[in-house]
Amino acid sequence: MKLSTCAFAVLITLLVTCHVVAQDSNSQPRAEIKMIVGASDFGLDNGSYPHLVVGAATRFRISRHWSIEPEFSYMRRSSNDEDYIFQPNVVYEFNSLQDRVVPYLIGGVGVIRHKSVFHGSDFVTGAPVTFDTSYTTWSANAGAGLKVFISKQLFVAPEARLGLQPTARATLSIGYVFPVRD
Repeated sequence: MKLSTCAFAVLITLLVTCHVVAQDSNSQPRAEIKMIVGASDFGLDNGSYPHLVVGAATRFRISRHWSIEPEFSYMRRSSNDEDYIFQPNVVYEFNSLQDRVVPYLIGGVGVIRHKSVFHGSDFVTGAPVTFDTSYTTWSANAGAGLKVFISKQLFVAPEARLGLQPTARATLSIGYVFPVRD
């Protein structure tokens, strides 16, 4: 399947599920926040480009199993190779929030800002030169995770994703589920 087809499918899923409403009392809307740390790789055919990942996300439950999760991530390889990603994700959780372990699928399409500035000197004159190869493009990925509750509201979640910009990503999150007030 082509990557553009996958990206289109994720986008359609985002649009369709944005209007889903909770159907029963067990699926009351909930919100959660999480901090993310891990590693990613922008590896291509010509090598590997590992990056440190830090970020944050907020997940909003829109039905018993479906959630929307806007996420911001910062990825850094060096001072000359940094990436900022904003990506809305769609999440499908297999169990309810009452379970201690909740496996889930996650995927999304977003925007990435790659910052790459190199300082050098002109080959002929020796004058200082700055090369700016920064750009903005799109990002898409999908994967799976496992939310493990430490307490009623606090959880840790290992997660792995594959995609485009970056090609692979493994993270560990710590998060908090806000209690529902009646």
